[in-house]
Amino acid sequence: MISIIVPTCDLYKDLISPYKYLMEKYWAGYYKTYVVGFSKPEDVEFNEHFNFVSLGKTEIPWSNRLIYILNKIPDKFFILLLEDYFISQTIDADEIWKRFRYLKQHLNVGKMDLSTQIAHHKNKGQFLNSDYVYADMAHAEYLCSFQPAIWNKAFFLRFILPNWNAWQTEVGMSRRCNSEYKDGFMIGNDKHVMPNVNAVLKGKANVNGLKGMENWQSIPNIDKILNMNYRVK
Repeated sequence: MISIIVPTCDLYKDLISPYKYLMEKYWAGYYKTYVVGFSKPEDVEFNEHFNFVSLGKTEIPWSNRLIYILNKIPDKFFILLLEDYFISQTIDADEIWKRFRYLKQHLNVGKMDLSTQIAHHKNKGQFLNSDYVYADMAHAEYLCSFQPAIWNKAFFLRFILPNWNAWQTEVGMSRRCNSEYKDGFMIGNDKHVMPNVNAVLKGKANVNGLKGMENWQSIPNIDKILNMNYRVK
């Protein structure tokens, strides 16, 4: 099957309550979700479907968190969503399922975008159809961008390395793909399947983005988020 992985840290744990609120509001039947962090947010009601995995009291590097949880879950595919990617519109679950099926049927595809990151890149490859586009594996930058996407877990674990922060993980995996991934490809979309707002940019609230969301005043912890001013993870 497929899981959702949401890595976080204690500085960003106020984002988990609004994250869950927006998931439940906009994505009926979302997949089993693992929030992976350290101190459990006290204002979130976790359950078997939306659960918290604590890595202990001492924070460990960002890439180590992902390596840990991916080696624990049984699923061969997962959706990686950052905790500050706030879903902003109703999700078409059938569109996600269609892309998941494609990934299952094409095991040489490492990643299926749920955004337009690859499709709009200057080094994109040829179109498969009106929705999908190959990425140029040798030259395209940010192949492993952490915009919303479905990943083949074996592919992800092949290219990630321990002791990277989030930026190093994104850039390092992309560069390793450019030089080493000769037997497969990525696929992008020409439309946003998972509309979202990046709620926090470089440790500060994306005020304009947040206030552009429908009923933004009702988002849990919105006052705390608007006053965020933390270091970059």
